Amino acid sequence: MNRQEVNPEDNWSANFFFNQGEVVEGAHRTLYLSGQISANTDPAAPMGIAVQFAGDQGKQIAVVLEKIDQLLAKANMERKHLIHIKIFTVDVPSFLANYELYANWVQEAGIKPTNSLIGVKELAMPDAMVEIEGIAVAPLNV
Repeated sequence: MNRQEVNPEDNWSANFFFNQGEVVEGAHRTLYLSGQISANTDPAAPMGIAVQFAGDQGKQIAVVLEKIDQLLAKANMERKHLIHIKIFTVDVPSFLANYELYANWVQEAGIKPTNSLIGVKELAMPDAMVEIEGIAVAPLNV
């Protein structure tokens, strides 16, 4: 499996640790990650789940990134296999203030996946401040 970065000549996104595009060639497996939020099972909560760290986007980001690592591991993949990340947040300035959490996470894996940061009015659970989706591609023999 080969990955090729696709970026314009004025590649401003390099400073933010993502590519504008990426070509993946060769035999591979693909994992599509549903949006992950900072929530755990809580039988006492109305929907049976409760958001952790209400009001603290930094802690929510950290929990979500850990959940993504866990899902990758269950699929016999690693963070380095991520090719796209889509981030939804109810507070873009707060996310940007905590951007180093995401930047360090991708830098540790030596990747610059394509990504989108999208400001939204609300997420499915009222206390959730950030939701992250991903796409990972790994060789068949991994």
